[in-house]
Amino acid sequence: MFLGPVGPARARNKVPIIGVTGPIGAGKSVVSALFARWGAVVVSGDNIGRAVVDASPRLRWQLARAFGADILRRGHLDRALLAERAFAGRDGILRLNSIVHPPLVREMQRQIRRARRRPEVRAVVVDAALLVEWGQGQIGWDWLVGVWAPWQIRRARLHRKGWTDRQIRDRAGGQATWAARRRICNLVVKNDASTAILQRRARLCWEKMVSLD
Repeated sequence: MFLGPVGPARARNKVPIIGVTGPIGAGKSVVSALFARWGAVVVSGDNIGRAVVDASPRLRWQLARAFGADILRRGHLDRALLAERAFAGRDGILRLNSIVHPPLVREMQRQIRRARRRPEVRAVVVDAALLVEWGQGQIGWDWLVGVWAPWQIRRARLHRKGWTDRQIRDRAGGQATWAARRRICNLVVKNDASTAILQRRARLCWEKMVSLD
């Protein structure tokens, strides 16, 4: 665990919002799940993104207009085909973000507010790939945790999930670099060893963030 240059300022007894960021395949969701084990509620950008699109015929129509009518099959979104087209270049990524991110962020903000009202919650963890791209103004995190692993380890993990090198390259090309993320992270958790070592590192990070409660 590495401490960033500046720690957050927040009111005592305030339930902290913890953003979790990192390059694709680094293990953001694994670390978020560990925080959930220790008392956090996790707000998942991936889950919310799927839910808001599934719930909105208007959003699906906008996506079809931007990326081709054939991404809809009887009203249902072919996510693999959408991803292939959206992540093929920067223009596609920008179009995708302009359609999906406004309702996604609104729903994320709503879930954060609701979670913070629950008395048993020690922290709200926001697991979202584009936290750095959105900026702190969208989510208002108190801590930003960067999860890092070397490229070869990340690539192997994604291969085991069925990703091709092209898919990995396209998806990574639409995200902030690790250097850009690292500059604004308060803490970094390295995920380059065993599960037990990761748990110890994440626990140290967790205790640092909740020690002000």
